[in-house]
Amino acid sequence: MKNFILMTLMFLCLLSLVEKNVFADSSGSVGGELLKLDLGERAIGMGGAFCAVSDNVTAIHWNPAGLAQLNLREISLTQYDYVLDMPVKYLGFAYPLNKNHGVLGVQFVQLTSDDIYRDDNASLLGKFTDEKTAVTLSYSLVINDVLLFGINLNTLYSRYDTYETSGAGVDMGLLYKTPVKNLKLGVVVKNIDASIKFTDDLETIPLNLTLGASYALLDKKLILALDTDIFKDAGSKLHLGCEYNYAPVKKWDMQLSLRVGYQNSLNSGNSALMSGVNTGFGIRYKNYSIDYVSLPYNDFGTVARTSLSVRF
Repeated sequence: MKNFILMTLMFLCLLSLVEKNVFADSSGSVGGELLKLDLGERAIGMGGAFCAVSDNVTAIHWNPAGLAQLNLREISLTQYDYVLDMPVKYLGFAYPLNKNHGVLGVQFVQLTSDDIYRDDNASLLGKFTDEKTAVTLSYSLVINDVLLFGINLNTLYSRYDTYETSGAGVDMGLLYKTPVKNLKLGVVVKNIDASIKFTDDLETIPLNLTLGASYALLDKKLILALDTDIFKDAGSKLHLGCEYNYAPVKKWDMQLSLRVGYQNSLNSGNSALMSGVNTGFGIRYKNYSIDYVSLPYNDFGTVARTSLSVRF
């Protein structure tokens, strides 16, 4: 009962932030497109239904509370081409502290593209770079046997030709292990007090509320997950996903994973918020993992992505 009351109070505190900011009017325009990029090929293979799973380093993105489930250091990296061949670079690192002192994490994401100057006759005059970078510092800890808490500090940097600007924001998350065996619930509020300023215009980054649930069965070989996102600037989004894990020969310490997920955006005109069916697989040998995903990018076709992760 005490755990349930504590979970309820913390959830209400997070929800009050959403009621005050997400559904209230805000000045300025919408920014922070970089923060909407989904990260982690395993999670994306499950349709982005990862809020209540979040058991690897990409928890920094999906639910920072999940970092507290890690007992080994983990590093993950990937590079892929976003829409219009814009390269995205990602690096995540998690470092568990001494027992009962939580887990620290850091995440780096960068999106770059080259643009060109043209005159009125469409003649090439020169090139310049459009760069967006986000660095996130994360901390997660175990409050008690069933409740985990996490917080992120996001720093943003943007450069467009000669114009430079920066900003910051905070994410907070909870992960609750319910009395029902293998059933977990998660809640995350992203972009608390987040904004970025271009010239004299302040671009506010609306809060994003995510609610999630996950359930493991067949001796945790099969994971089913469900998330729902609420965006002020893009309506709501539903995520459904599952993962099946199979160990062909246990003495090899190898695991094969198959994943499928579905996500559907409502009232969204943003190509970053993809809709459709995602499929993927993973191969883990000892502490080395390779994850692959194929996913739709609306009018831009299907994109394949691969990531490498190591625990040590």
